[in-house]
Amino acid sequence: MQEHPLVEDARSEYDHAVRAQDWNARNRRDDERRVEDAKEKLRVARETVRGRGPVELGADHLTLLRAANWRWDDAMLPGALVQDGKRPYGNGDVEGDLARLLSHLDEDQRLRVHRELPLVMGAALALITTVPA
Repeated sequence: MQEHPLVEDARSEYDHAVRAQDWNARNRRDDERRVEDAKEKLRVARETVRGRGPVELGADHLTLLRAANWRWDDAMLPGALVQDGKRPYGNGDVEGDLARLLSHLDEDQRLRVHRELPLVMGAALALITTVPA
């Protein structure tokens, strides 16, 4: 059974971190921290995909989703709706857009909400069911 892409990405990062730990004994502490960070990311991704993650959909996430700049990507067969990587909220000044959209939050909180958006989207899309036409 194929896992959710979010879990696959986190699994790949975790596997890479484990291999790097074996290859580079000189930087053992850094590697161990990377492994722990990757393990935590994998745990959060799995929990989020299962709908039990620590990230909950909030008003700030909805604000960013409404302002998001979406486009159709034909390179991803059979095509996919993706958020514009260069202008995720309308222009290239991501930090300025976040400050404008989430002015009630400090910079760290704004960046946290921005980083949580893919997890929130993954969890939300996992809950969608389709009905045959």
